[in-house]
Amino acid sequence: MWEVLVINNLLSQEYLLWFFKSAYFIDNGIKSFTGTAGQQRIHKDYLSMCKIPLPPLAEQKRIVEKLEQLLPLCQLLKK
Repeated sequence: MWEVLVINNLLSQEYLLWFFKSAYFIDNGIKSFTGTAGQQRIHKDYLSMCKIPLPPLAEQKRIVEKLEQLLPLCQLLKK
């Protein structure tokens, strides 16, 4: 599903990766966990039903660029 968007230049791979790392995706994904404690996985229905904010490709690239600029600074501040 997402690979078609990436191939058609509608979705940046980097933007998608940052989305998958987001608290929104992770926190909601945890609610759909299946399996035992050592083997838990996000349920496939969560992946197929998860709504991804999809700005235009140029905006996705600007978002990724800004995240990559700011997050190292945030890490420094945490230290």
